[in-house]
Amino acid sequence: MGQRNKSGSASVLSGQDVRALVEVFQRDPAKIALQAYDLARHDPNGAAAAIIGLTQQIACLTAQNESLQVKANTDGLTGLHNKSHLMSQLSRIYNPPAQKERRHAQASDYLLMIDLDGFKPINDTFGHAAGDEALKKVGLALRHNTRESDIIARMGGDEFTVLLRSTNEADAQAKAERITQLFKNLTFTWEGQEIPIRGSVGVCPYDPAITPERNIEKADQKMYAIKRNKGDTRNGMLKPGTP
Repeated sequence: MGQRNKSGSASVLSGQDVRALVEVFQRDPAKIALQAYDLARHDPNGAAAAIIGLTQQIACLTAQNESLQVKANTDGLTGLHNKSHLMSQLSRIYNPPAQKERRHAQASDYLLMIDLDGFKPINDTFGHAAGDEALKKVGLALRHNTRESDIIARMGGDEFTVLLRSTNEADAQAKAERITQLFKNLTFTWEGQEIPIRGSVGVCPYDPAITPERNIEKADQKMYAIKRNKGDTRNGMLKPGTP
């Protein structure tokens, strides 16, 4: 690897040599120590150049990997977390060791399930681009009305979930009511027309004794009970005069 000078030691490594070391590192990180030791014995200057180049390559690969991970966990439209990220966080937060610490701290979490009312007519009347704008407006409103410690996710379509961390029932209910009231005045402007955005909010305590999927289902049931009382359905139709 690298060319030899007259003394027989390796000269400063080329970019191709550095890439080869990176490939070795990716396949077997432990092996790179042996490569570096051997290189250092024969040519310290070449070893230094290789290590610098390798460090730069690894930093670049790490940054690329982190960027890809962020994209994989993010809803591309609203910038919120996506369903996959929420479910992985629920599994991580409520694993047995973490739960032991939480019991000691007597902390409680609550789930808010949010579904927009009358969303289909927005798409049908103004187009899907207008519907996308409405979803982005909802995402921004949820960010402004939750804490940094809470986890907000777009589950898909016009459904959102908020995990309220370390709170109590009274505060969770108050948060659900606050977001419910928010939807009574939330609007967005499209082609000069102000369009209302309405939504239903269900809240329930997170039960670590059951699966994340079952907890989501329970919060969903709470939300759809509220939605049914308003006359909203999956088709997005509301009773006339419903706020």
